[in-house]
Amino acid sequence: MTNRVIICGPRLYKYHGWFFGVCASCGPWPLKKDGYPRKRVGKVFYNMYEKFSRLTDEEKLRYRVGGGCVPFGNWS
Repeated sequence: MTNRVIICGPRLYKYHGWFFGVCASCGPWPLKKDGYPRKRVGKVFYNMYEKFSRLTDEEKLRYRVGGGCVPFGNWS
């Protein structure tokens, strides 16, 4: 028997000095350098994210640094 698993997490981006994750159910949230969420979020972050959200999907991909869905196991 083969185990096949897909692990999904927020997509991670670095854009204009911000490191943040975007989760489908929770929306965007700024992260610390170690990947932990910041305690608070403010107007400056949301102003930056508004500019980021206007980018095309191809442009957003240039700033993506990780996250999303990752398959594990034998899929052949």
